[in-house]
Amino acid sequence: MAATCLKPSEYRGDKNTAVAGRLVILTQQELPAKQPSQGHGQPKGKKGKSGKGASSSASNIVHKVEAHLAATSSPTEVLYIEAWGEIGDKLLQLCQVGDLVAIQGGTVQAAPATFSTSRLHYHLRLKGTLGITVLATKLTEAPWADVPDLHPLVPLRALSRVKDRQQICVAAVIIDNPGAIERQTKEKMAMVCNAIIQQGNTKVRCAFWHEHAEELAAQAVNEAVLLYQVLVTKRKSEDSWELSSWRGTSIQECPAAMAELLMLARTFALLSLSRMRKKELADTGDCRMLTEIPVRDWENCDAVPSTLSALLGVVVPGQLRKVETVFVVSDLQILGISSVKSETDEWLIASCVRCKRASPCAQHPDGSTEKRLAVRLTLADGNSQCSVMLYHELLLKAAVLMEITLPEPLADSKELRATLRDMFRNAQWICRFTFKENDFQQSLELECRDIGPCLRLQPTVVLMTPPSGQLSLPLCRLNNGCPVAPLKAVTVDSHLGLVSVGKVDANFLRALVCFNNVKLPDDEAL
Repeated sequence: MAATCLKPSEYRGDKNTAVAGRLVILTQQELPAKQPSQGHGQPKGKKGKSGKGASSSASNIVHKVEAHLAATSSPTEVLYIEAWGEIGDKLLQLCQVGDLVAIQGGTVQAAPATFSTSRLHYHLRLKGTLGITVLATKLTEAPWADVPDLHPLVPLRALSRVKDRQQICVAAVIIDNPGAIERQTKEKMAMVCNAIIQQGNTKVRCAFWHEHAEELAAQAVNEAVLLYQVLVTKRKSEDSWELSSWRGTSIQECPAAMAELLMLARTFALLSLSRMRKKELADTGDCRMLTEIPVRDWENCDAVPSTLSALLGVVVPGQLRKVETVFVVSDLQILGISSVKSETDEWLIASCVRCKRASPCAQHPDGSTEKRLAVRLTLADGNSQCSVMLYHELLLKAAVLMEITLPEPLADSKELRATLRDMFRNAQWICRFTFKENDFQQSLELECRDIGPCLRLQPTVVLMTPPSGQLSLPLCRLNNGCPVAPLKAVTVDSHLGLVSVGKVDANFLRALVCFNNVKLPDDEAL
């Protein structure tokens, strides 16, 4: 009597029934076999009365075959199947991914699969002998309509409804791939790839580790891929989701028809993966990024006030130590600006577009390059001076704060150099520093994390009208947190030797003035 084919949601393991669908995932792994517990009276290394030692190392490995059976294009009709030992090996020889199969005689395990894309309340375990106790029959045609060719895929826009963690399969276009980089974890250094993928108008960041990091890093930008069995995780404290890898994750080639739809969806926001046809999305606004990428806010983070001399006293040649504190130093003067390269005088360095490192880049030798600003600043306060590197983003930020427009396009010209020199010369600066370890020189280095003007000077402005009474006077702009005060707030008691700035006593003060070219009559004074 032929068995009745049922969908996974309908199957209960009854007699003369079989669960049917398409094999969309079929993998095998090797696991250490569980050692049998020894009795209290049995000596170690013995087995029963035979007196023989433990079995060989080959018997300590057991094979486990994991399969996912999809009956429809809905993720709710995916069944997880596991088979251990010989029956798993035979199933692997009999079937392959893409086969339509009907499985009869499997044992229903009344518990959801732990690491699986299945949403069902049970999973299937194959026991016994394949062909006798368990029957796996290949089907020549689909038992019903809507049997998918691939594992059912979840649209990225649905990830914002994940409340904790869930395993899914997605198809998307890689729009940014920084490559695999090494990071420190709690246990050891490990490789990670934080590529960003997009589907329609939704983007999300990936965090693939170890061998999956290198596999994802090898994928080209603007290429459509299938990501099978990835974990989508929501951070508890914020509305942020991220895709991560685990043992069962795999990266597969996207079919040409689906890849074309994904590329169209990225451009026109048209996609429907559930039915594999183009469809206008309900939300056609700007692209939404589901991952809040953690970035240190150097401008607003907690910092310890310090001086250059105090920070330079920490730098001891030949001694490295971990310093994670952020220090802030104000009232800094820029004494000089030069190239970061000792062999040339270039202020614009050819850099990799993807990772921003100097070209040629070891991680992306065939990648495109761009010109980025990189200079060495000589900083000084009242007692010490030092040199720090300042790179593209901070230089552009300083120009915006100083209301300076840099020439476009950026070119290493006399005009650009004069503009930057004047910009740094016309202000006092407040900087935030951290220490980084220089393994080559075996010493600590100051690294500038943020820079901004704490006092800016504009040479002349008109303060009085009409024109007959106009005077050209200097204007001083004070920013928030400025460590200086206007001179009119300063009181000097020459008899007691006291200097006061408002209600604050001071030991000394430094006056910052700007001279104008206005000639005043003898009977007038400013």
